[in-house]
Amino acid sequence: GDTVAYIQLLIAGIIGLIKKSRLGYIAMMGSLAISIYCPIVNLSAIYIGRDALDLLPEKYISFSIVLPIITLYGIWGLWYVYHHYDELVTSG
Repeated sequence: GDTVAYIQLLIAGIIGLIKKSRLGYIAMMGSLAISIYCPIVNLSAIYIGRDALDLLPEKYISFSIVLPIITLYGIWGLWYVYHHYDELVTSG
């Protein structure tokens, strides 16, 4: 479900920000929020179920590296979009 909503929000956000629309701003904020919470939930699930899951160390290490990077991208993106509202959206 999140992937379907994320892709649509991301595309709407990109197009909306190109057009400098407020709706694009909101859509981009939504997609960046998903970029933050989804990796955190996945890492939490792996941590909680680590004894029940049969994970190879190679696979788990890649999750531990990639998912925090995606989370940092989302945090930085939210910060950037929030602080550059006047540049990204035209009044009116």
